[in-house]
Amino acid sequence: MTRVTCCVCGKDFKAITNSHLRKHDMTVVEYVSMYPDSPIVSDEVSKKLSDNAIKTHAMGITGFKKGHTVNKGKTPWNKGNTKDDDFRILEFSLRMKGRIFTDEHRSNLSKAMMGKDGLVGAKNPRYGKKMTEEEKNLRYDDVWFDKFTNGLRHSRKEGLKKTKPEIEMHDFLRLHDPCGWEYSGDHSRWIRLHEKRRKNPDFINENRKQVIEVFGRYWHPEPFEAVELVKMYSKVGWQCLVVYDYDLFPDRLYHFLDIEEVFDSVRYF
Repeated sequence: MTRVTCCVCGKDFKAITNSHLRKHDMTVVEYVSMYPDSPIVSDEVSKKLSDNAIKTHAMGITGFKKGHTVNKGKTPWNKGNTKDDDFRILEFSLRMKGRIFTDEHRSNLSKAMMGKDGLVGAKNPRYGKKMTEEEKNLRYDDVWFDKFTNGLRHSRKEGLKKTKPEIEMHDFLRLHDPCGWEYSGDHSRWIRLHEKRRKNPDFINENRKQVIEVFGRYWHPEPFEAVELVKMYSKVGWQCLVVYDYDLFPDRLYHFLDIEEVFDSVRYF
């Protein structure tokens, strides 16, 4: 397959990109969701990308350096949790439902996890060692967490940039309620939802104990995620309003609410 065909206009390309899809007022993500069985890259382009990835990996340009200790002493966030404990695990489970892994695929995954040095089992320096209670509780210490978030916030010279939907919402809030709402998506404000979890809201109103979360359809495709988040905020005394990016841009596909309906929901929140 040297060419792929655009399902919208019927033209052939080596790869269907955002540059072309902009003519149809859509993105690659939207195109794939509409035509999941239609390829977006030709075999030639796919092989070239694969070869480049293998080449850069062999040169040591990507990945961690040998002997790194980035994950030393860390415990996976999902260890011991189930679908009933965390909605992220439930979301992943729903995505993986129906997928069948062959024995060859399982073997390849196992080899990939072992890595070049095979640091699994007894070969792993952390094998058999448990985290101390001090190490476990350090992540939930307020003083340590403040130092961590301050370092995270100032790690970039330009700071964390707002997304386009966040800019749209921020402009609206500054125009209609300049004294109440503040942008906090730069990790400047965290709310403890329960003992072992904090959340960094996109916008916060301290006086009314209200937050606004601007969700992107790509990263938050499941509607139950918003419902669960609202419940978590409610349990600790905060009101939460979730606004999706596609409702802030009515000229895009998958737009369900009128733009004025969205802003009305914010005005009377």
